[in-house]
Amino acid sequence: MDANNETFSHSMAIKDDYTLGRLVLSENIMTNMKQYQNAIIAKKINITTEVFEFMIDTNSISLNLDITSNSLRQTGGKMSSQFQEDRALNVEYLRLHREKKMLLSELNFWRMKEKNNLILKHIESPYSVVLFRELLMVYDDRMINSVKSTLHALTTFHNTDEINRLRTRLDQFIRDNEKKDSIPMPPFELISTFDQRRVSNILDEYDSVLLIIDWWATWCAPCIAQHPEYFALSKRFEADKRINFISISVDKRNEDVIRYLKKSPLPIDSYWMTSAFTENLNYLNKSIGIYSIPKYMIIDVKQKLIIRIENLKNLETAIQKHLNN
Repeated sequence: MDANNETFSHSMAIKDDYTLGRLVLSENIMTNMKQYQNAIIAKKINITTEVFEFMIDTNSISLNLDITSNSLRQTGGKMSSQFQEDRALNVEYLRLHREKKMLLSELNFWRMKEKNNLILKHIESPYSVVLFRELLMVYDDRMINSVKSTLHALTTFHNTDEINRLRTRLDQFIRDNEKKDSIPMPPFELISTFDQRRVSNILDEYDSVLLIIDWWATWCAPCIAQHPEYFALSKRFEADKRINFISISVDKRNEDVIRYLKKSPLPIDSYWMTSAFTENLNYLNKSIGIYSIPKYMIIDVKQKLIIRIENLKNLETAIQKHLNN
């Protein structure tokens, strides 16, 4: 056996159109997914260099693993080309994220456009339905027309229950985006992470013209990645008394927020949304149109209105516009 370039084949019955395989290089013995997940959490496995995914959509495929370059090449299978293109896209996304040469919001937008192009390129492939589901996970309303067109094209080849579920989800996203301007700001029960004081209405805490809210959670990697950018924006407006910046966590437990803030304190006022609300995040969705985080909200304090929910890239321009009105 050549450890640097091993080719092997395996025959199996395929229940659906395809199944995903995972090759793990590890000294740990794992016989089920739970053990695999625990090994990742315990950092016994490096998912970048020791985990290789591949697609099985025929009864025989060939895998060429080059340990030196940490690359896996698959031959055979109708959808393997699309799957490998998707893997390459994900690797490039991670590289760009590490280099931090793009705003995360723009990086996610780029990824969404590339995923959309990949779906259209292989529109007849069942794996395109999987990619469309991933597309909605990084949904950006700047792509709304393209996403609607792609879903229509998918329906032509894949008129399935999953497509109907994705259509319902997309329709919900569109409705949420349509209702996000000029919504009355409902009262939220919050707890100050500084002194654990209960706050029944955040708008009573500030007498500025605008209040900017960063909705985040300790488990949300994109939220934390965008924090430096958000805090830098708050610093640029520091001398302007017409505006305040705060952060509100939607973690399920206040203890998680406190533990995180001890290691990484925030330079602005921060709050935790009490578990009565965070146990049902549908409340945020239905009341103010937040269906995912991170989200950034501009509030007119005097009128108690949500002026706009923005992505981070457009936030500063939107703030300047409303301050100048």
